[in-house]
Amino acid sequence: MNAAESLSSASGSPEPAITSTTTSTDTRFRGKTIVITGAGGTFGRAGCLYFAQRGARVAALDNNFDALTETVQLVRKECQASAEPYVNKRINGFECDVTSTESVDAA
Repeated sequence: MNAAESLSSASGSPEPAITSTTTSTDTRFRGKTIVITGAGGTFGRAGCLYFAQRGARVAALDNNFDALTETVQLVRKECQASAEPYVNKRINGFECDVTSTESVDAA
C-alpha cells in the first residue's frame, strides 16, 4: 500500500493523490524544521509526508498516540529509499494536546 492508499483507507473517503516519490527537486524546506499539529489525521499525515520528502525535519504532534505512530512509520517507510543521510531522523513524533500548555511543555 502506498502513501495515498494508506491515507485514503484511514479516512474511509478518497483523498487527494499524494506522490510516494521519496526524493524531490524542491529544496525550499531542506534544513528547515516544520511543526505539524494533528499529525495523526489525514491532512496532518499528508503534510508530514510532503515536508519530509522535501528534506525538512518534521516535529509531528498529536494527542492520539496510535495515529501519530502510524504517521511516523509511514513517513519513515516512504523516505527510506532516499540516499540522504539521517533519513529516519526526518520525523519525530510527540504525543501531546496542543490545547494544554502543560502537555506541550512535557512534549
